[in-house]
Amino acid sequence: MKNKNNIYQKYQVEDFLVDESFIDWVNGRDSKVDWEEVIFSFPHLRPRSEEAKRILQKLNFDQEIDPDRISKLQQRINKQLEQSEHSKKEAHVVALHDRKTYYQYKAQRNTYWGWIASAAVLIVGIVGTWFWEYSEETAPVIKEVPYVTKTTKKGQKLTTRLSDGTIVTLNSVSQIHFEEIFNDTVRYVSLEGEAFFDVAKDVRPFRVKSNGTVTTALGTSFNIKQQKEKVSISLVTGKVGVNMVSKTGMKESTLLVPGEQVAVDVKDKISFVKGKFDVSDVLAWKRGVLSFNKSSNAEVWKELEKWYGVDLIIQNSNIKKQNWDYTGSFDNESLENVLESIGFVKGFKFEIKGDQVKIY
Repeated sequence: MKNKNNIYQKYQVEDFLVDESFIDWVNGRDSKVDWEEVIFSFPHLRPRSEEAKRILQKLNFDQEIDPDRISKLQQRINKQLEQSEHSKKEAHVVALHDRKTYYQYKAQRNTYWGWIASAAVLIVGIVGTWFWEYSEETAPVIKEVPYVTKTTKKGQKLTTRLSDGTIVTLNSVSQIHFEEIFNDTVRYVSLEGEAFFDVAKDVRPFRVKSNGTVTTALGTSFNIKQQKEKVSISLVTGKVGVNMVSKTGMKESTLLVPGEQVAVDVKDKISFVKGKFDVSDVLAWKRGVLSFNKSSNAEVWKELEKWYGVDLIIQNSNIKKQNWDYTGSFDNESLENVLESIGFVKGFKFEIKGDQVKIY
């Protein structure tokens, strides 16, 4: 499904300035758009959004502005427009006014708001920077924020420390993506697969996005396991909030306390089950314990492939047809020992050649 945030990936400074939801977000009000997620998804937008935020903060919407000051600023802009009537710069400014988002914004705001936002756009479009009646402060150069991606393959596990001191342990066939140095507002991480987070205490919220769910914490420890459209969040210490958004925009949220788990299935609708969990069972993988709890044969094969970094070829048609409900655990056992144990119960034999395993 197409990412709903793709419409923002080409945003320029002037687009942010005339976007009502962005203005609401900058001023601490409820916003229809999760701008943290948008900027995280498209890192190249951060310098542009920061520049737009700086302009909006200079405008100081929450305080009255002297009408004489507004009038003088408007006269200055109008004069520049007249002087550049036949220039390419003016064509660029007119193009900005023709944007659909601008007209939608202008219709939604009163004249004062619409003019203030368009004034900022004109200043950016004409001179490429901004200036205000009582400020000659030069805008700082905002550097692109580097991002880091950590990935594990079959048979691998990885422990890494983030810039804030948070320790993340990745299970096999998993991936996390995050800022190399977290920004001043939020610590944001995206996850595919399974990971355990030991979150460092910080005033900035720590958020993990995983397939339609966002888990928010300050200082706590929890496990997240994502398999296709299913996600389970298991809280060990502290408190976390879990927000869920379906593909159709449906929203749900819940809070977890230590020992609670929420299992989420995010599709067109949201279904989730909240309850207690066995910490030793959920975190067994961290201790090198391969654990199965009423697992189907397909789940067993998939977990063995991930755990030992092999490819399983099922040649026994009867084994394929079986409907398993298998429970068992193996503490740092070799693949051969695990297959012998399961094979004895389920009635199959095997052959291991390198990273390929035949089941017959």
